[in-house]
Amino acid sequence: MTTISTLWRALESNYGLLVLAGMFYLGWKMSTWKGSIENRLSGVESLAERYAKKTDEIYTIIVGRFGRSVDQATSPVTLTEYGAELSGKINARKTVDAYADALYQEAKDMNAYEVQEHCFLFCKNRLLDDLEKNDRAYFDKISDIAFQEGIEMEKLMRVLGIELRDRIIQMKGKSHAEVDAHSPA
Repeated sequence: MTTISTLWRALESNYGLLVLAGMFYLGWKMSTWKGSIENRLSGVESLAERYAKKTDEIYTIIVGRFGRSVDQATSPVTLTEYGAELSGKINARKTVDAYADALYQEAKDMNAYEVQEHCFLFCKNRLLDDLEKNDRAYFDKISDIAFQEGIEMEKLMRVLGIELRDRIIQMKGKSHAEVDAHSPA
């Protein structure tokens, strides 16, 4: 009872009425702020949805323009899931096995990085020409796959280069962990 009587006495004075009016004002202001904040948040959500949609559109344009990546810029360079899928489609390991012995002789004194670069250059410059001249059926097959996938032949040569590099390094008796050390073989 003392709490109620104390509150009642406070309200009887001018300060009590002022405090009560201030409390009502703060309550009203907080409720309008809440509505304003909710309104602004819904605007932010809308804006975020629009940005997400635009980002997806930009990604689609970039992927459509440049194609999906066949390799990851890790150390050492590895095939992406898409690159591994292409490797299977073009039967890359069979092709690699046909060229590995000759290339191993060229690369036997190279370190892992040099082997990688040598394999990439070999596939890009010499292998493609050799396939076109000496294995027209396989060249036509990989050309058709490149056409169906909407990618350049260079991407398929990159896949073959990675597979060839892995085969040569395996022939040298090195593991993938050792490849990353970049030490001479």
